Amino acid sequence: MSRPDQQDLPIVRGAVEIKSEFCVLAGCQSPHRVNYRQGDLIYTPGDQASEFYYIRQGKVKLAFLDESGRHLTLVLLSAGDVFGEAALIEGQERNLLAQAHEDSCLCSFQRSHFFQCLGRHPQLITWLLATFAKREQQLAEKLSLLAFKKVPVRLAQQLLNLARQSGEQQPQGIEIRMTHQEIADLIGAVRETTTMMLDRLQSQGITRNGHRSIILLDAARLEQVAAGQSRISDNR
Repeated sequence: MSRPDQQDLPIVRGAVEIKSEFCVLAGCQSPHRVNYRQGDLIYTPGDQASEFYYIRQGKVKLAFLDESGRHLTLVLLSAGDVFGEAALIEGQERNLLAQAHEDSCLCSFQRSHFFQCLGRHPQLITWLLATFAKREQQLAEKLSLLAFKKVPVRLAQQLLNLARQSGEQQPQGIEIRMTHQEIADLIGAVRETTTMMLDRLQSQGITRNGHRSIILLDAARLEQVAAGQSRISDNR
């Protein structure tokens, strides 16, 4: 069994790197700063889109919420990211749920104040366009994954993505701090199916599963599952 480390699996970020353009947002005159505890709702579908947000610290998830209350997490955003762009168009309502994935500090901008900020720092316009274009591409890729890939492949790809984005190097491997339900929401599956697939990965020595975290032990084999070159079988 191979144990992933920073040399054979370059997917661990020691710290969030924030470009200078990101920092300009927090430095604009009199942004409104709000602290959210893990699980706090920032906005829900149907809310008036009146504010645009910059994440100073923490993580925020954006999700679809159906009538039964089931979540489909579209993206997890981190420090330096922006969201809530519907507020830039007057009269818009929110169509997504935004929730603090962990304790977070946000800067919120009213539409008029944000446009004033862009006027003083026009370089942000190019960055914003690139940011939104990249996010649209990510959402298109996620839609393709949900439509055409089975749960084991979706799970494997999501675990690899999470390891790259927020994994923490531990002696045994890369630790991903998420619950089974949170992962299920990310891959569009029910928790029971997700737990069953995680148990199978563990039985094959690919992961080690805890209550609120998963340790990736064998990245190479998980890459094979994500590529459809290997199946998750039940060896228990």
